[in-house]
Amino acid sequence: MYFNRKYKTVGHLFHGRYKAILCDKDAYLLSLIKMLHIVMVVESPSS
Repeated sequence: MYFNRKYKTVGHLFHGRYKAILCDKDAYLLSLIKMLHIVMVVESPSS
C-alpha cells in the first residue's frame, strides 16, 4: 500500500512484465550476456 501510494501505481510490486525486454537479434543477445557477466564480476564480493 505504501509503495503504491508513493509512486502512484496499482497492484502488487511485480505486477505485469517487470523489466522485460525483447531481444530479437543475436548480436544484441550476445552484448547483453557479456554485460551481465561483467557486472557479476565487478559486483561480486572478493574472496
